[in-house]
Amino acid sequence: MDVILFTDSDRTADIFKKLQRSRSVRLSCLPCGSLKKTVKATVHDAFVYVDICGFETGKRVSILRYLKNYGNRRYGVIDPEGWVKDVGALFIEGASDYISLPACTQLTVERLHRAASLHPVPKKNAGRRKMEAMRAGYILSGSDWQQIRPGREYTFCFLYVRLDGKDRLKRNLSDDLVGEADVAFRSYVENTVAKSGGKIWIWNDFEGVVLFGFDGTECPAVLVGITLMLSETIYSVENPYFNVPLSFSIALHLGNTVYRRFGETGTIVSDSINTVFNLGRKFGSDGGFYLTRQGLEFSPPGVEECFVGAGRFEEYEIMRMRLPAPLSRTGEKGVR
Repeated sequence: MDVILFTDSDRTADIFKKLQRSRSVRLSCLPCGSLKKTVKATVHDAFVYVDICGFETGKRVSILRYLKNYGNRRYGVIDPEGWVKDVGALFIEGASDYISLPACTQLTVERLHRAASLHPVPKKNAGRRKMEAMRAGYILSGSDWQQIRPGREYTFCFLYVRLDGKDRLKRNLSDDLVGEADVAFRSYVENTVAKSGGKIWIWNDFEGVVLFGFDGTECPAVLVGITLMLSETIYSVENPYFNVPLSFSIALHLGNTVYRRFGETGTIVSDSINTVFNLGRKFGSDGGFYLTRQGLEFSPPGVEECFVGAGRFEEYEIMRMRLPAPLSRTGEKGVR
C-alpha cells in the first residue's frame, strides 16, 4: 500500500514512519506546500494523508475542496488542532479517514488498510489510462516504430542498462576480449528488449539506453527490467567471457525527447535522458533496478508489489525493485 503523507510537523511524520516497519506500507513524507504538484504525478491508487495544520487557515477550505475533487485517489485528513467542526461532512464528501490528535498517537497499519478499503479504486481500462496520459501532457509515440518520425518530440519509456564491474573486466581481459564481451552483452540486451518492442538507442562501453514506445496505456519496459534483473545469474554462467558472478544496474523513467535514429543522438538535449542516466549512475547501488513513479504508474497489474520506496532523486519519487534471494545484495534471507 502506497501512502503519501503531507505534513510540516516532525511529530506527525515520526508517527507515520513507525508504520514502515510493516512491509505492507510504502510511505513518502512530503511538505504540505508540494501537495498539488505531487498529487498530479502520483500513481492513481496511492492513499494520501494531509495534515491541514500545515496550511494557513484561509487555505484549509480550498485544500479540502481540492481533495474532494481530485479523482479516484483515496485520502485522509489529519487535524491535531481540531479545526474541522463537522467531521461527518468530510466522509460524506469522500474522505476515507479523519485523524485527530488522540487518534494520531494510536495510529496502526490495520487502521490504514481499513481506511483504504472504504473507497476501493476501480481498475483502469486501457481507454481511461490513455485519456489520462494525454491530459497529463504526454506526447504518445505509440508502439509502432514505423510511425515515429525523426526530429519530432515524443514520450518514451527510457530503460538504462549497465553491466557492473567493467573496470575489473578490463583488467582481466585483453582488449580484443573486452570488445567481444561488450558486443555480447549488447546483443543479449538487444534480444531481450526486442521481445517487448524496445530498441537500443544509445550504447557505449557496457552501458546504454533502450527506448520503448509509449501508447498511454502501459510501460512494457518495467517487465523487461524485472526480467533482466532475474536473469543476470544465468547470463553470468552461460557467457564464456566471464568467470565471476555479474550484476546489472537498471533505471527506468518515462519522459520526453526529440527522436533521432541510433548513432544520431549526440546533439539531443533532453532532461529525460539526463534523468535516466543520472538515476542509473548516481542513485542507489550497483545491482539494483530503480525507477521513477512515472514509469511505475503505467506498469502492468500486480507489478507495484515488486517495488519499495527508495527516496527522492532530483524532483522525482524513486522506487526500488525488491530482489529475491540469492540476488539480495545485503545478505538477508528472503526478499530485500
